[in-house]
Amino acid sequence: MLSFDWSMDALPLIRSLTDLRTIQTVIFYLGLILLVWFGLWTSLTSRTKDTNGKSHHYINGRNGNSNGYSYQCNDHEHLSSSHTEINDISAQNGTNSHYGSRTSLPTTENVVAFSLGLLAFPFLPATNLFFYVGFVIAERVLYIPSMGFCLLVAVGLRSLYVRVQRRSSRRVLLFCSGALVILFGMKTVLRNQDWQNEEMLYKSGIYVNPAKAWGNLGNVLKSQGKMDEAEQAYRNALYFRSNMADMLYNLGLLLQESNKFSEALHYYKLAIGSRPTLACKYNSSLFIDNLQASWLWLCCVQATVNKGCGYVKGK
Repeated sequence: MLSFDWSMDALPLIRSLTDLRTIQTVIFYLGLILLVWFGLWTSLTSRTKDTNGKSHHYINGRNGNSNGYSYQCNDHEHLSSSHTEINDISAQNGTNSHYGSRTSLPTTENVVAFSLGLLAFPFLPATNLFFYVGFVIAERVLYIPSMGFCLLVAVGLRSLYVRVQRRSSRRVLLFCSGALVILFGMKTVLRNQDWQNEEMLYKSGIYVNPAKAWGNLGNVLKSQGKMDEAEQAYRNALYFRSNMADMLYNLGLLLQESNKFSEALHYYKLAIGSRPTLACKYNSSLFIDNLQASWLWLCCVQATVNKGCGYVKGK
């Protein structure tokens, strides 16, 4: 499931070792370590074998003794030299020959190493390990790492396809791969529809982060002149998280514009009770009457010296 915002405990934190997600995390890092070992260590050992396993030495362009007299030309080498001459002539004439050398593809180990780097390194700045970034998780920092993940999936499917010998098993593997591409392609198309406008985007996040989604949806509906729907959206947001000072203020402001002054004053007080410094920020727009303006100014002064505004929530 995707969401535009994962704040406000949308993703519950792990607070105990008995949490099932702890086991999932351990399994993930063990798998990551195994992939690193496969990508780096296997590549290193294969290169060492290639370096130490050369059995043919060419001296003066011929395979044999250094004096050159024991060399015997066979038909295979004659054909090879003929092919070389043909390639040289084709190259001079600007034409291509099917005898030309092909560019070697990267090994599986190198692709795994590259995929792991693409998966891990772009994500490091957003992990809060080196400096504070202000959020726990966000989809926007996973775009480049997701490329590395997709490469790993493709390499894994290819390796499995090569190792499977039965034709029926290969067909099943191809079918599963095609179904995977179609499934996530459809999910991408559906997700793109959520980004057509702000209203659809915030509605899509209600199931993941209801407090933030309802609050932002209320702002959009209010800008569209849908006051009743906006008021209900604000109340829904406060139902899931009742101490959001900004949301209490927004609801109070909407009620004030709807000439519901007594109820607006109630939500203004609740907002300042949740965050006393809010009075200093918004006191110029809360002048319902002179008494309220004086009381807000007092709240601002008291909040400056960290004494609060003297208002107890619920009274």
